[in-house]
Amino acid sequence: MRREESPDDILACVKYLARAWRKSDSSAVLTAGLPLEGGLMTMALIPAAFARIGATVSTTTKAPRRLADYELPALLTAAHGGLIVCLRRVGRRSYLAFDPLTGGELILDATAGAKLGEDRF
Repeated sequence: MRREESPDDILACVKYLARAWRKSDSSAVLTAGLPLEGGLMTMALIPAAFARIGATVSTTTKAPRRLADYELPALLTAAHGGLIVCLRRVGRRSYLAFDPLTGGELILDATAGAKLGEDRF
């Protein structure tokens, strides 16, 4: 179930990481002047939003299990089409992640590949 107060999954992920890094997580700061589509962020706007808090991003198509620890956190495309934030490893094949649909953290099993899409940000 999608939370009504955060219909923009991309923005929710950016705000989550901004808070974690103790940067401004204001929607106004992160999106001011960006060409939102229907009031929502698009994947193409992620680099600009992160640049506003002093972070750079790159795109890759690696499977989560192939990500090095220094490549985390990473935004991953989930099977439901939305994004999740893969924060860190919590085991050999498990990761702590933030899901903006629930607004909470969860454990991902990298062997359950069906839960994750192919695009990585």
